[in-house]
Amino acid sequence: MVALDMKINSDAEYEQALEEFLRLATESQEANYTRLIELRDAIDLYEIEQGHEPPQPSEV
Repeated sequence: MVALDMKINSDAEYEQALEEFLRLATESQEANYTRLIELRDAIDLYEIEQGHEPPQPSEV
């Protein structure tokens, strides 16, 4: 398990976070929601830092 208030620093940590996120998401227990949010945010931040964010829309 990756630490709380986490920041993902490597591809290995990213893969571990994705696996944990998917495992917790499929368990669907309320106790997992806080951890799912932490993982979601850390995964999102890592993807943005790696240049994997979607481009800004150019049209409305």
